[in-house]
Amino acid sequence: MTEDELRRPQPQIFELLRTEFDVVIVGHSGDRGPVQILSPQSPGIYAFYYACDEREVKALTTNGDYLRTLMVANIISRRIHEKYVSKSETFYATQNPAD
Repeated sequence: MTEDELRRPQPQIFELLRTEFDVVIVGHSGDRGPVQILSPQSPGIYAFYYACDEREVKALTTNGDYLRTLMVANIISRRIHEKYVSKSETFYATQNPAD
């Protein structure tokens, strides 16, 4: 179902819809097919997302450059998580809002 097909019979549905997910962008589909750079235009907040088909996945992952992006994203998210855990432990130990 497309966004327009959903909007026509139930325009209020977009007031109720909420989906959360984490994503690491490793590329986008350009004029010459999949490229491993960020898109020049950000996706819309309420945009619909679809899984890549097998052909698109193969085209994007053939040379392995995407692994660098995934590894960096993993390192960054791990550091953020470690900092969050550390600050949470400090707060719970002291109950000081400044911690």
